[in-house]
Amino acid sequence: MVNEAKPQAQKKREASALKAKYMQMAVEKYKEEKEKVGGMSMDKVIQWAQSKCREESNGKEVQISKSTLARLEKGGKSIQEFNESKQWLFNSEEEILINQAISLAQVGFSMSRRGLEEHANMILKERLGDRFPNTGVEIAWASRFLEQHSDWLKSFWSKSLDHSRACAVNPYTKDAYFDLLRTAIYENDGEDAIGAELIYGVDKTGIQPGVGVCERVIRASGSKVQYQQWNGDWENISADSTDSVPPAVIYKGKGYQVKWNQENPLGLL
Repeated sequence: MVNEAKPQAQKKREASALKAKYMQMAVEKYKEEKEKVGGMSMDKVIQWAQSKCREESNGKEVQISKSTLARLEKGGKSIQEFNESKQWLFNSEEEILINQAISLAQVGFSMSRRGLEEHANMILKERLGDRFPNTGVEIAWASRFLEQHSDWLKSFWSKSLDHSRACAVNPYTKDAYFDLLRTAIYENDGEDAIGAELIYGVDKTGIQPGVGVCERVIRASGSKVQYQQWNGDWENISADSTDSVPPAVIYKGKGYQVKWNQENPLGLL
């Protein structure tokens, strides 16, 4: 399989992270050398950091500014630290959000971009209170978040979980399911166990009402096809039911033509 080309924004972000890493190493090295008698000069420290970068990153080069090194050595902020101070979420909160998105995807309830924004809004509302705007994070925040954390999260089209059910009937998946169910009932994050009167049965189609069959969802980078439990809002008709529905014609095909519903007085469609 041919590897996908990295977006330019991701390349710039990786280059910036690489530069920040060896800039920090140069700062620490220069502080050590200043304590020594006859220690390395700033120019020598810069050369040392650049050489170390080439050795550890397959020949990649980084430019280390002498003035920036001197400023950081005196306690100044790096550009990365300045940018972090402007973003909505703290790094620890971003990590929580990433882990939440991955864990939900693993059990078939993947977040959409809107869901990602809603989770971010809840975190920020809890921390900022009335200072957080009612409109929530800005438009396209989720897209930027996914781009920024593309090493961990990717956006893909979901596939119905029902299509994989035939392949999922084995002892391992059954054990994993009941382990999750047992944890949810009896180990409810330190809360009381869920009572039997609060547990309801569902049909075999799924237990996530109101969600479309196929949508753009988020999962961990590098994982396989993302399945999603889909809408369980079906009206089931059985032979012993007193309900009746008009007769219908099921056509084979993916499209629907308007003329099929014309001249149809019996309401067959």
